[in-house]
Amino acid sequence: MNALLRFMRTGELGAAVPGTDYRDIVAAWGEPDGLASEDPVFCLYGDVQLGFSTEGSLTHIAVEPDGDTVSVPGDGDTFSDERVPRLSEALSRLAEDGYGATKCAPFVPDETWWRIDRSGVLVPDDPDDRLTAIHRTLP
Repeated sequence: MNALLRFMRTGELGAAVPGTDYRDIVAAWGEPDGLASEDPVFCLYGDVQLGFSTEGSLTHIAVEPDGDTVSVPGDGDTFSDERVPRLSEALSRLAEDGYGATKCAPFVPDETWWRIDRSGVLVPDDPDDRLTAIHRTLP
């Protein structure tokens, strides 16, 4: 199964499980490719962005594809290139497996997103049917 669809179903991306400690992510995936912030830590692994609380607990996972493939971490320092499905394809495959999606406006009133009902993952509604972002944030 495509890692992006699995993330949309579960809200987890390999070792990146909400609540995981920063040190455990580094042990599984190696040092990040970059840090966007150090307090709290916001780091980058390929096309994956992870945000951590000041206590070091994983609170945010985001994948923001900018093309037909996305680079996601595997074990150690390995990455895999995953095909990015069209938004309609992703939502259809989720629905086939019993994962509903509800339209919402979690950030600004005029910006519509889909919330995957069982995982809490958010994906923006896109008029061009592109999957441009996949986010999971703990409340």
